[in-house]
Amino acid sequence: SQEVALCLEQATVGASSPFTGRRLRDTGIREETGLMVIAVRKPSADGEFVFNPLPDTKLELGDELIVLGQPDQIELLKRYAGEV
Repeated sequence: SQEVALCLEQATVGASSPFTGRRLRDTGIREETGLMVIAVRKPSADGEFVFNPLPDTKLELGDELIVLGQPDQIELLKRYAGEV
């Protein structure tokens, strides 16, 4: 069987991101990428981390999503988030 590597990575909500102003539950991140969002770092709150964010957590421009998943899933999220 092939070993699957899991990575802990961050992706920033960019200016072109469809995530801005939406609740985590409405972003489709888990459904579209299969990633688990384990924290959100909010620069607007002095860089405070929200661990195990609730589905109602509202995302803002510049928020950093800390996610766990496979490298290809993370690349998909970064494109989707408007980071790259």
